[in-house]
Amino acid sequence: MGQWAKYASSSSSDNGTAGWFLENFRNLLVMEDGQSLWVARATPRVWLVQGKKIAVNNAPTYFGAIAYEIVSDVDHGKITATIEIPSRNLPKRVLVRFRHPRQRRSRA
Repeated sequence: MGQWAKYASSSSSDNGTAGWFLENFRNLLVMEDGQSLWVARATPRVWLVQGKKIAVNNAPTYFGAIAYEIVSDVDHGKITATIEIPSRNLPKRVLVRFRHPRQRRSRA
């Protein structure tokens, strides 16, 4: 059962499906991985088509609350992010993943 085991013992009628969904949805927006903090690790590509924006505010993490905004201007070769990094327990690394809507490689 792996990670799903903690939801299988749920007494609710959905058998833990709602908890599994919420955890996975949260992980696509913000996810802890040891001492690293991932931002937008698995967001769908369609969320970053031209003119779209992803905004997360006050998301709780092991490190403290995080907020970020990602804005797509892919028609002009840009996807930008503004991130407020948690300060309660500073992560060793903050990793951001931009999933280009046209599956193009990113350049720093």
